[in-house]
Amino acid sequence: MTVRRTSVSPDLQRAVVFVTPLGDTANAHQSVHALQRAAPYVRRELSALIHMYRVPAIHFQLDPEMMMPAPEAGLPPPGK
Repeated sequence: MTVRRTSVSPDLQRAVVFVTPLGDTANAHQSVHALQRAAPYVRRELSALIHMYRVPAIHFQLDPEMMMPAPEAGLPPPGK
């Protein structure tokens, strides 16, 4: 899995980590489910590494951009 981007709520209580699978996308949902089960561990490890009053609750999610088809080479994006 590759972390594409993150989004943190304004109150720093929640963080969404957008991930994409490497290679085969057939098991992407299972991989995200496994990451979600490991989220409490990841949060504990982060709290040991960074100095924040409260480390955000982490939620892993497939990056929606991954589901979009890749643009054809040389063609302008739709609507342009």
